Amino acid sequence: MSNSAKIWGVAGLAVVAGIFLIMAVAKGPDAIITGSSVALAADDWTLGNKDSGVVLIEYSDFACPACKAASPAINQLIDEFGEHMVFVYRHFPLNIPGHQNAPLAARAAEAAGLQGKFFEMTDKLFMYQEVWKPAGDPQANFEQYATDIGLDLEKFKADYDSSATKSAVDDDLASSNDLRLNSTPTFFLNGEKISNPRTYDDFRNIIRNAIENAKNS
Repeated sequence: MSNSAKIWGVAGLAVVAGIFLIMAVAKGPDAIITGSSVALAADDWTLGNKDSGVVLIEYSDFACPACKAASPAINQLIDEFGEHMVFVYRHFPLNIPGHQNAPLAARAAEAAGLQGKFFEMTDKLFMYQEVWKPAGDPQANFEQYATDIGLDLEKFKADYDSSATKSAVDDDLASSNDLRLNSTPTFFLNGEKISNPRTYDDFRNIIRNAIENAKNS
C-alpha cells in the first residue's frame, strides 16, 4: 500500500465520517443487513490476511465520490486489523451519466494488478478522480499513473487493452448484477450485506465485533 494511502489525520476522519453519514441516510432502512452468498474468490484483489475468517468485500466504482471518500477508511482498517481480516475490492462501474470512464479505470487497475500493483493504482485513480473522470480519453492519464508507480509501461498498455483485463472487470460487474446491487460503495462482511456505516468508528466497531466473533467461534 502506498504511503499516501496510509495518511489519516483528524481532518480526514471528519470528512469520511460525514460522507458515511450522508450515504447511510440516503440509503435508508433498506440498507439493513440482508442475506448474500458472497464469498472470497481465488482471483480477488485483497489486502490483509486471507486466512483470517473475516472477509470484507467492497463493490466500488472509481468514478464514485463516495467510494473515493471511503478508501482512506479501508486503508485505516487494514492498518489496524490487517492480521485479523481480509479486504476484497470488486469492480462495479455504474452505468450512469458522468461515469463513462469508470470501466476504463477498472481496466487500468486490473492491468496494474498484473504487475503486482493493483492497490497502488487504486490510490492514484481515487486521488486524481476529478482529472480522469471527465476526460474524453483518459488512457494518457492512466499511463502517467502507471509510470508514477513504477510499472513497465509497454506491458501496462498491452494489458490495459487485453481481453483478459476486460473480462476480469466484466466478471465483477456480472456478480454485482447477480446480487442486484444498485449503488456504490456496497459492502459485504462475511457474506452479509451491511449498511454503510455512519461514521468511521461505527465501521471500526463492526469489524472488531466480527473479529471477536471469529475468535470465539
